[in-house]
Amino acid sequence: RISCDISRKDFFENYEKRRKPVMLVGCNKDWKAQDRWSYEKLIPRFDNSSTWRATIGNNEKLKEDVAWSDIASSMVQNSPFYIFDQLDHKEGKKLEED
Repeated sequence: RISCDISRKDFFENYEKRRKPVMLVGCNKDWKAQDRWSYEKLIPRFDNSSTWRATIGNNEKLKEDVAWSDIASSMVQNSPFYIFDQLDHKEGKKLEED
């Protein structure tokens, strides 16, 4: 285990180049999403009519036009969901900033 504060150069030289397995720790300490991605905070951030590339439910296929309202409903119902979005969409850029 090593700190996530390692430089790219040191990581490359000591682990990647040598193909040495390593576990990085502490990488999430300054990650805004830890606070901003709770269901209570995510649901109101986006317009219900915005569309996303997402999967909702078990064994569902990826869909290109899932309404945010459907994703929010999954959050409330504690159903599985996975959001994939092209980052050139304005909604995706908001998540990228987190």
